[in-house]
Amino acid sequence: LGENKYMACIRSETERMQGLIRQMLDVACLEDGVETPEQRVRFSLSEVVYQSALPFESMAFEQNIRYTMEIPEGYLYTGDPARIRQLMAILLDNAFKYGCSGGEVSVKLQREGRRFVIEVYNTGRGISREDLPHIFERFYRVDKARSRQAGGSGLGLSIAKTLTERMGGTIRAEYRQERLSIFLSFSARM
Repeated sequence: LGENKYMACIRSETERMQGLIRQMLDVACLEDGVETPEQRVRFSLSEVVYQSALPFESMAFEQNIRYTMEIPEGYLYTGDPARIRQLMAILLDNAFKYGCSGGEVSVKLQREGRRFVIEVYNTGRGISREDLPHIFERFYRVDKARSRQAGGSGLGLSIAKTLTERMGGTIRAEYRQERLSIFLSFSARM
């Protein structure tokens, strides 16, 4: 039973890595003006967000970070589930990478009218208010030395912005109650 749990986690991480590779290819295609095919299926957004967030529990344990998920059941969406997985991987990887021991990372899925909102926040090392408007720019790093140590390339949030806009959505970052929150919002396609 325990091995099956770890195998499922390994599979999930493998899929996540494949998603990151796909993201890079997507960005290259976007830059060249080539459209990549997007799957359009009806799926449980709740389940995809939960499955994408679950593998990060082990990272939270290892880093001594309180990790919470507020993901209501039953939200359905028509689109590409792989895009949602990619976005979740980027946002959560970023939240944990720049989180700090004893801090908190949270992921929430909400519905606001005809839009879904995914919020990922952390109580990490912080970003200055001057840097905040630039974090979605390609290759932008807040602290060059820290980003290299953490393995950052300055591409993750830029890719998230590109993918979100391709879905017809918006992404923004702001401070709320001294927590950096990233909000991903897109229309509920029925």
